[in-house]
Parts: sequence; structure tokens; C-alpha cells
Amino acid sequence: VFLVIFLLDVFYTSYRLVEDFPMLKFTLNGGVHSLDEVSTHLAEGVHGVMMGRAAIHTPWSVLRHADSRVFGVPDPRLSR
Repeated sequence: VFLVIFLLDVFYTSYRLVEDFPMLKFTLNGGVHSLDEVSTHLAEGVHGVMMGRAAIHTPWSVLRHADSRVFGVPDPRLSR
């Protein structure tokens, strides 16, 4: 079961939901602007994080290192 939480500033509430309902998988959507924020949310226990506007407005700078930072895949050293 997946539940997408649309929260902008109240991430603490989503962390509590993860603790209170361990049988569910929670994905954050909204208000995430960097890979540092993605890493923080994943470390807090959410199962997924979606980046919308940040990825659309500056895709190269936001997503360039996503695979290596989030999934541990070697950085291919790509350039535009």
C-alpha cells in the first residue's frame, strides 16, 4: 500500500505517520528542493521522495548526481 503525502512544511507529521504505521509505505511530495533534503527525508524513514518543480526548473543541477547520492551508483561524470 502506498500513500503519497502532500505536505509543504510539516514533514514532522509524515515522520510520525511512518513510525505509527510501519506496515504502510509513505512517499513525500512537495517542498523538496535539493538532494540534501531528499537524503534527510529518507534518513527519517520515509520510503520515497518526489521532487517536482526543482527538477523541472533546474534539472541538471538538481538531478545530475541523484543516482550516486540516493542509490549509491557510481557517478558517470557526465556533462551537458
